[in-house]
Amino acid sequence: MQLNSLNSKYQDNQTSYGYISVINHWLIAALVILMLILGLSLEFADLGSLKRNVLSLHKSLGALVLIFGAWRVLWRLFNGFPSHNFAIKPWQKGAAKFTHILLLLSIIIMPFSGYIMTEAAGRPVNVFMLFSLPPIPDSRSLKEAAQLVHTLCAYTLCGLLLAHVMGALVHQFKDKLPMLQRMLGKTN
Repeated sequence: MQLNSLNSKYQDNQTSYGYISVINHWLIAALVILMLILGLSLEFADLGSLKRNVLSLHKSLGALVLIFGAWRVLWRLFNGFPSHNFAIKPWQKGAAKFTHILLLLSIIIMPFSGYIMTEAAGRPVNVFMLFSLPPIPDSRSLKEAAQLVHTLCAYTLCGLLLAHVMGALVHQFKDKLPMLQRMLGKTN
């Protein structure tokens, strides 16, 4: 009985997320938000001599997003999503599922396109000065295609995150549903 209780805390069930999903969700959320802040600052801020360091950190964190993002996607593929047993409209359930799927795709596509863009430009991706990701051949056309995907994905991800957070807050505070508790692993 105690082993079942322990497993239920770590694994998702029909109505709530287990600790593995909760930790992965918040870890990915923090990394992605930091990545977006760094990426947008690289694009729009005058960083001067800090630019190289910010870019290096952005690339290293991108590698972590890809690793933990792959874990998150695989976890969802094997575990699915807990059902929404809440009184919300069918279109809201559909929109939530669609948004979650796009978020999962984005956390893979975005860092992978950044890796391709960087490597195809002949610049290695060095992860926290510990190791480098495998090189690929230089290719201007591949670099430009990956750059376009990376940029479009960044703006799409910003919109998806906003929709995701706003939806959760509306359900939590307006509809009085336990969305935040659920994502903290506190409901069953």
